Amino acid sequence: MSESSVILIVGTICTDTSKESEFNDWYDNIHIHEVCGMPGMKGGTRYEIIDPEEGYPKYITLYEMEGEQGYREFIELMKKQKCEGIRPFTPGPPAKMIWNKAYRRINP
Repeated sequence: MSESSVILIVGTICTDTSKESEFNDWYDNIHIHEVCGMPGMKGGTRYEIIDPEEGYPKYITLYEMEGEQGYREFIELMKKQKCEGIRPFTPGPPAKMIWNKAYRRINP
């Protein structure tokens, strides 16, 4: 049996609404490509909330991982780079990650 697929869900907001367009341009044309180029990543797709509500991020990105092993490799690399003071991604407009969590597929 092959390893379960894994998705990493990241919820974000742009903290300066006057830079929302710039944020989306940066995320779509720079950031998502940098993240998807990291070990363990297969691809990513962004979504925008339909009915905004307090406590929910305006945007989510679903990143498809190369199974649990790919997820673990990605997380370990992020931790290592943080400890070494390396910024892995190009800085963009002011934004905040609200949450992120990985999920494994449970049905075949």
